[in-house]
Amino acid sequence: MFKAILKLALQGAISLLNQQAIDLIYLEINFARLYKDQCNFHEINKYLEEHDYILYGIYNLYRGFDGTLCFGDAIFISLDIKHKLPPFLSVYPGS
Repeated sequence: MFKAILKLALQGAISLLNQQAIDLIYLEINFARLYKDQCNFHEINKYLEEHDYILYGIYNLYRGFDGTLCFGDAIFISLDIKHKLPPFLSVYPGS
C-alpha cells in the first residue's frame, strides 16, 4: 500500500520532476522492511536519480533493537539547484 501511494505521488509529479520545477524533496526513507509493499531507499534513490535529483543528505536515522538501520529522512535536490549552491554547500565542492 505505501509503495503504491509513494509511486502515485511521485508519478503525479512527473512533469514537475522532469522540468526540475521542484528544487528540494524531503521524505522518509526505509532501509528495513517495516511495511508490506513499501518502497525502500534504493528504489526511491534510483527513481529520483532517473529524474536528475541527487541525494543531498540523510538525517534522523533510527535503528531497531538489534542495531539494524530501519529508517530516516532524506533530502534530494535537483541538479539545477545543486549548481546554484555556493561551493561550501555543494554536494561535490568545486563542481
